[in-house]
Amino acid sequence: MLISLDKREKLANADIERVRADLKDVGYYLQFPPPVEDLLSEYRELND
Repeated sequence: MLISLDKREKLANADIERVRADLKDVGYYLQFPPPVEDLLSEYRELND
């Protein structure tokens, strides 16, 4: 996917400066999905 970053100041789910730096240094930016919340484990920790 091609996206012009010239006039953008921010992105929805990524730090624009990190994206620009990775594109300059590495040649690409790899974005991973956010980690899955394990709400059951959090609940158990709070109620032990």
